[in-house]
Amino acid sequence: MKKASNVLAMLQELDEVIDQRGGSQAKFLMYVAKHHPNPVILKDVQEALDLTQGQISRIAREFHSVNSEGQPGKNLIDIQFDPYAPRTKLITLNKNGEAVLKKIFN
Repeated sequence: MKKASNVLAMLQELDEVIDQRGGSQAKFLMYVAKHHPNPVILKDVQEALDLTQGQISRIAREFHSVNSEGQPGKNLIDIQFDPYAPRTKLITLNKNGEAVLKKIFN
């Protein structure tokens, strides 16, 4: 019962970080966190989570510093371009994202 209570508490805290596309956003964030501190390729996230390129791009922008509507994002990830393949986006948790996940899971 205590584990269930802990999981519920973590999910409730995670709900505070995500919005209406909750399931996909939570999976995205957990995928990036799973590979942290190594960057993940946006295309790999798309394939692993079985989401469209558009869905993944919107989620990434929402977790970045500016979302798809040009409004401030959640600032949990950094997006960089691979210097050897400029069309390839590399995603990593930033310090803010690390702190949020540590708060949720500790």
